[in-house]
Amino acid sequence: YDSGGPLVCGNTAVGVTSFAYNKLCNSPDYPNVYTKISPYLEWIDNIIRNVK
Repeated sequence: YDSGGPLVCGNTAVGVTSFAYNKLCNSPDYPNVYTKISPYLEWIDNIIRNVK
């Protein structure tokens, strides 16, 4: 299982792994599931700005 890894399109991260079956990549029976990043960009930017 994996979580937190990026889904990248070109040079842009567009998703974060919610869960995936590493040994069964591209299996129609065990799909990888991602969370879309764009709805969280403002929150991510605020967190990054406040890192000291």
